[in-house]
Amino acid sequence: MPGRLDVRLLGPVAVYRDGDLLALRGGKGKALLALLALRAGEVVSADSLVEALWGEIPPPTARTGLQMQISKLRKLLSAADGGLETRSPGYVLAVDPEQIDVLRFDDAVAEAREASAGGDAARARSLLERALAEWRGEPLDGIDAPGLDEAVFTDLISRRTAARVAMVEAELTLGEHREAVPTLERLMGDEPLDERIHALAATALYRSGRQADALEVLARLRRILSEELGIEPGPAIVDLEERILRHDADLELPVDDAAEPALAMREGRKTITALACRLDAAKTDGGALDPEARGSVTAGITELVHGVFAAHGAVSFDVPGELLGAVFGVPQVHEDDVERAIEVAIQLLELGTDGDDTSQVRLDMRVGIATGEVLVEEAGATERLLSAGPAARPARRVRRTGAARSRSWSDRPARERSSSRTPPPSAPPRSPARNPPSSWCYPRARCPR
Repeated sequence: MPGRLDVRLLGPVAVYRDGDLLALRGGKGKALLALLALRAGEVVSADSLVEALWGEIPPPTARTGLQMQISKLRKLLSAADGGLETRSPGYVLAVDPEQIDVLRFDDAVAEAREASAGGDAARARSLLERALAEWRGEPLDGIDAPGLDEAVFTDLISRRTAARVAMVEAELTLGEHREAVPTLERLMGDEPLDERIHALAATALYRSGRQADALEVLARLRRILSEELGIEPGPAIVDLEERILRHDADLELPVDDAAEPALAMREGRKTITALACRLDAAKTDGGALDPEARGSVTAGITELVHGVFAAHGAVSFDVPGELLGAVFGVPQVHEDDVERAIEVAIQLLELGTDGDDTSQVRLDMRVGIATGEVLVEEAGATERLLSAGPAARPARRVRRTGAARSRSWSDRPARERSSSRTPPPSAPPRSPARNPPSSWCYPRARCPR
């Protein structure tokens, strides 16, 4: 029974049969497959293939080279459902459109447009998510086709951009303006002169309560248009700027429309960074403290640690086993989530550097960090973790850690210590080369005598 092909062009060019990657080697072979797949079901002339593969002035051996590549591709596809056919004046890739990622992408986008026109923004968003999932990188990556018109690449990229814009429009219709902001920031970077994208970004920011940022987006667009093209933005941008300045009520979603997504729950996966730390107190001679004394040592530090989490944009979460945990990436993922987690660990470490050797009690802290995918439940701008995933891994590592590197510290009166305490900075200097220890002793807790 013939296998089912899956031709992938939206990223590194490849072909699969029943899920197995076929050995399509060489830039010319990948380019030939791409040229035929882009026009699947149509006759592609041998002359146009030669020109695309070797340029306007092909070598004398170009025709022979084309025949060799055709023979290799035909053999590769011979055991598949559909294949390469010869039809004058060229060749046809006779496969189901569903077997080519570009055509699957186009079909899903077309369905999304119909759903959006019919007022079903939720279905439109779902279809666009499916369409954009076909992309694995830059289109037609790995082909050797010096004569291929550059417009082929730009057309594919523009179709991806249009799908992303349509996705943002669906999200804004559903009241998910905060979720749309990261995508819009990337789109503005890719298309710095696109007025429609900047208008959507300003609208999303305004609805997120960030009026100043919304105005800055439009001001930046105005500067770029003036400096690069010598023109002013169109009337739509000018009108939007004025409406933001006067807090036009029409910029907000109607209450009924905005409230509906909060009731629509959906599950999804996202990458987060999790940090867990363990506070423990013991006598400097290794003996255990009674529970009351131990609690008095750790209570004040717990509140301070939560403050450090919040200052770096982390969300605290409960970890079994007397651990303190924080998640970076919920409800919004940032590119520097890992750096933030490392900064928190460094800051916690740097807090405990002013002790002495006269105390009978020490406070030990162990810190662990992990990054990975988790399952979340989304409702509008809120998210709830459904699976522990990486959030549990640093906790396990912290529990397995051996004896902490500890410091003893003075049992000065609490009022003296609190007056000398320096609040931690909100963003400590980054130290990428530093390797913080897995455990440390915090010297500012209140020590029982």
